[in-house]
Amino acid sequence: MRVRHISIEELGTFIGSEEFRRMPDLPISSLRARSQASNPLARAEDVALILFYEKDELLAYLGLLPDQTIDTAVRFAWMSCIWVSPTARGRGLAGKLLEEAFNCWEAKLLATEFTAPAKRLYDKTGRFDDLALKQGIRAYLRLNMADLLLAKNPKYAPYKSLLRLGDGCFNALNSLRLWWKKTSRPSNVRLAKFDEVDEDAWQFLKRHAPPTAFQRNRQALNWLLKNPWLSSDDLARKEQGRYQFSVYADHFEFVGLKIFEGDVLKAWMILACRNRALKIPYIFLQKGCEAMVAKEVENYMLSKGLYILTTYDSALRTHWQKHQGTFFLIRPFNRPYLISKALKSILPVREEIFQDGEGDCAFT
Repeated sequence: MRVRHISIEELGTFIGSEEFRRMPDLPISSLRARSQASNPLARAEDVALILFYEKDELLAYLGLLPDQTIDTAVRFAWMSCIWVSPTARGRGLAGKLLEEAFNCWEAKLLATEFTAPAKRLYDKTGRFDDLALKQGIRAYLRLNMADLLLAKNPKYAPYKSLLRLGDGCFNALNSLRLWWKKTSRPSNVRLAKFDEVDEDAWQFLKRHAPPTAFQRNRQALNWLLKNPWLSSDDLARKEQGRYQFSVYADHFEFVGLKIFEGDVLKAWMILACRNRALKIPYIFLQKGCEAMVAKEVENYMLSKGLYILTTYDSALRTHWQKHQGTFFLIRPFNRPYLISKALKSILPVREEIFQDGEGDCAFT
């Protein structure tokens, strides 16, 4: 078996190679590779991909997202994907991939949004600790059971038409409720879109940032806004069938919003819209303006025809748990994190210090 490490500076050459073009199973999408290559927090020599081959056949891979603490004192990587070919399972390759990752990154690794089998694998190594679950909510503005159930299990495919009919009937009645609850924006409140972090915004972010060592800096936030890992273009559609992780979406965009009260900036946030779902990977707001921000998020969802919101921001979560707003259902929704013991020994962390977008969560 042959092991290959692909660094940040090698990603462009790799995805432009004849080998990549002919691969039946891709270890990274073209979009992810281009995004990774422009990561301002990465170094050229950082390992971003670990590949296992048998002769010329790709057997397994592990993707890594380089990162660093705000003061750059500690560098580490997020494990963003791990895959073993069905023909090679049962040979311990996943564990060997992890061992390679530990060696490449001096055992300084983090992980989140992992599957149950991946969690069992990480636990088996004895080299990771759990962090407290990051508490969030999933709030439902409209019903979309057809897509939710089909995404969870293909066994619901024969009932797709029936599920869509049920969604349509519910949403037709629900539209009356939404019309009744919709309120106009106060005259002293205004919104402004942005596509990059300017100096004034950066000063606001620094004043209202949570006490975190992992917060992305100004340059990295701008990189995030301009480099998503999802697309609706033809290349993403073609690669979706060869790549085991997210690359294609009917619709995906980052929307930057500033909320002003009078001339005073009260909140700054990035909204990630994927098809009919909304996430808030980054938000910075002045204390006491949660209700105003929550209402603007609801109005944005109404205007765009969105169905579901997921957020882990503690201020907004607390507000919506007390005041349901225009949502017909709100339920708890948690996100687990794992940290390598080696990284934890250098930098003990708590769940609260992560924003929603840390790691690769925001990109998809």
